[in-house]
Amino acid sequence: MRLYLCGKSALSALRYLRSIRDERLEDASARVRTLAQPIHTPRQVEELSGSSEWLLSHAGETIHALVPKKEMVSARGGLVAHLWSAKVPGGAFIKLADDLLLSSPAFIFLQMARELEPIELAKLGMELCGYYALPEKHKPYVPSSVDETEYELRAVTAARKIVSLCEATPSAVPGVRKARMVAEWLADGAASPMESATYLLLCLPKRLGGYGLPKPVFNPKVTVNTPSGAEERFPDLLWKMKDSAIDIEYQSDLAHSGNWKRYKDSKRQIQLTVNKITVLPLTKAQLKNVDDFHELAIGLHKLLKARVRCLGSAWELKRSKLRDVVLDTDR
Repeated sequence: MRLYLCGKSALSALRYLRSIRDERLEDASARVRTLAQPIHTPRQVEELSGSSEWLLSHAGETIHALVPKKEMVSARGGLVAHLWSAKVPGGAFIKLADDLLLSSPAFIFLQMARELEPIELAKLGMELCGYYALPEKHKPYVPSSVDETEYELRAVTAARKIVSLCEATPSAVPGVRKARMVAEWLADGAASPMESATYLLLCLPKRLGGYGLPKPVFNPKVTVNTPSGAEERFPDLLWKMKDSAIDIEYQSDLAHSGNWKRYKDSKRQIQLTVNKITVLPLTKAQLKNVDDFHELAIGLHKLLKARVRCLGSAWELKRSKLRDVVLDTDR
């Protein structure tokens, strides 16, 4: 028998496995063509192997799993079985044990589209494509980082993989149309929730309250020339232009505090500027101040030579709602 972990349970387990740098997340996806021998009763869950039972302790109080037949759907004894009667898309599962398969990050994104509004889904997609993992309220462990967000992780998926899985899923599957739309907004490589927030506010379509700017590249490796020779730098959000580039550097309270950090930031900014990369520093206070962030966004429009169109009262209302969703954390 096999448990096909999905939805909130899969997301919780994924975040935990990322936090402990579990190597199984780096393995190739399991080849699953059908949901064979699905576990669909609490009694069957109790018969899982010890290692699988331990992993389920990090999947939340209620276990969510997929089943292929309508008569297997149920909600009892801490197990909720959800129907998946469509063809299983390629790359849908990761094998954690012989009797436990975890929905892949891209498949989790698709499943969560049924529950989340588009902006919340975009935030989740950015996390899955980024180098950080948000904490779970029920988790039985204490991360080392101050705000409980885990940083400097390997990305577990990419925007193109999410797009591909969503496109391979039949349109009749609930949530897939929303998932396809949101997947097109995603970008790879954000290193923190605030980098993702900055990107979403600047680059989401104006109809949603964003500024509609083109996508930047997150944390690319850039070689700069210094008096000591060539050195590598990794700008936070980089927009490449014909003969120059623009870099927004998010300066968190945690990572950019103290005289030594300010010294290094200043030196780094000079090196990038000399190499024709204009640096726009962004603090948390600026990000959370509506007027300050608007000034940054309009200035970025000018630097990128992008036209500012129709940012009227209707758009301002949408912007306010967007900010409420995107900036709902102090991380």
